[in-house]
Amino acid sequence: PPSNITIRIPENATIGSTVVEVMATDEDWGVNAVVRYKLRQLPNNHWRSFAINEVTGVITVAKQLDREAQRVHELRVQAYDLGEPTSLSTDLDLTILVANVDDFEPEFTQDVFQVVFTENTLPEIEKYKLLPTIDKDDYDLIDPAVGFKSIPCYHIVGGDGGHLFRLNTFTHELTTTQSLDREFKDNYTLIVQATNDCFKIPPNITHFDNKDNSLLQ
Repeated sequence: PPSNITIRIPENATIGSTVVEVMATDEDWGVNAVVRYKLRQLPNNHWRSFAINEVTGVITVAKQLDREAQRVHELRVQAYDLGEPTSLSTDLDLTILVANVDDFEPEFTQDVFQVVFTENTLPEIEKYKLLPTIDKDDYDLIDPAVGFKSIPCYHIVGGDGGHLFRLNTFTHELTTTQSLDREFKDNYTLIVQATNDCFKIPPNITHFDNKDNSLLQ
């Protein structure tokens, strides 16, 4: 998994709002495979504005955010197992950018992106990273010289009625949830939407609008 990630949340995020869900896996067995999460108490004290569910890894807003006082929050999430006699752990650095309420949605630079999955392949073996987006809001966050770029959230919003595919919201990797059979169906057209508002899952749509640059098929 990545060792660091940058996301953006709106300045009007309410207390209790979900910021992100982190997930770690452990290939051990039994209690050694049970993973828990916590925020490291770094000297910057940014962790005090957030809370993490030790079981689910869901990070939420714990205090009202003040963009004027603190635009960038640097957190470190520790994932650790319940192994005996020694617990193993790994860290994820999370940069949270507090932004003005969005004026622009992220935009794909093309309408269509094609990937090819191999039939009869086990689920989640093949993964394809989708196209990046551009975002006109990125450099409104802080001094452009610093160069922070937030990561938009990607969601499948159409074409996957059978739930055959899974799209990682933050890494933008597309994979399968079950083996595909080319004899049954040889192509699928999914509609993906990019959004900066990671608090809301966009509604499903049935028609691809080529004038909406936040959509990809």
